[in-house]
Amino acid sequence: MTAVSMTIVDIGYGTIHRVPLQQGSWFAADDGQRLAPAVVVSESFYNQAGRPNLTTHPTVSIPGDRPATAVIIGVVPDTYPDTPPSAFILSEGAAMTGMEPQTSQFKMWVGEEQSDALKAAISADLQGQFPGYYAQADRMDYAAWGDPLAPVQLVVGGVAGLVLLLGAVGMLNISMVTVRYRVREIGIRRSFGATSGRIFVGVMMESVVATAVAGVAGVMLAVAVVKHPWIESKVAPGLTEYPAFPIDAALLGFGAAVLVGALAGAIPALVAVRVKVIDAIRF
Repeated sequence: MTAVSMTIVDIGYGTIHRVPLQQGSWFAADDGQRLAPAVVVSESFYNQAGRPNLTTHPTVSIPGDRPATAVIIGVVPDTYPDTPPSAFILSEGAAMTGMEPQTSQFKMWVGEEQSDALKAAISADLQGQFPGYYAQADRMDYAAWGDPLAPVQLVVGGVAGLVLLLGAVGMLNISMVTVRYRVREIGIRRSFGATSGRIFVGVMMESVVATAVAGVAGVMLAVAVVKHPWIESKVAPGLTEYPAFPIDAALLGFGAAVLVGALAGAIPALVAVRVKVIDAIRF
């Protein structure tokens, strides 16, 4: 006989906790109606049971006031190499064997904007349904007490802003030199009737288009690096499913590139507007 840590769960536990499976399957909707309760066991439990073939519906004995025979339907990997044997069982199966949980938790997914209002409502509702017991609802996500990555984001954002500023200054110098050597071209365009608005837009759009193309290339490179399987496995080795690349980050990167181009091209465009036809003769 081996002591096993048993967790009594509902079907949704596997979805909320992203429980990975090595073999078999997680609980189905009709598993609660089994005459022999179904269990999902850990890898260490499975090894001690002799690694039976799950297609043969292997069973284990559950002692207690109401002994029962449970059927192994799935195997989950161990969190750590020396993790002791553990298993999951549905609440209906636990009732059949007389198991009673020492502590109970109800978990649900809600929108972040709804969390504060629902915490008070759920706490009051549970307290009313279970008089004499203490019930409390709290957030359990990583940002429950504020975003832990906020300081890192501020530091990275500050460094990125400084890099963009230095890049804008460099582009501004290049654009100013370019306009200086294009006085004849601009003067000739003015002599053929080009308006100040056309001159301004034409010069500024050169910088905007260049930075927009660079922004698209940078976003594509960032997506390729961040979503690379090797990078994901090193940054978050404990995750089984990784979030998609945030679209707001991609738009922010592209918008920042376009903004830098517009700022770097505005001053040279103003200088180009002041070029007169007579200047073309001098140059």
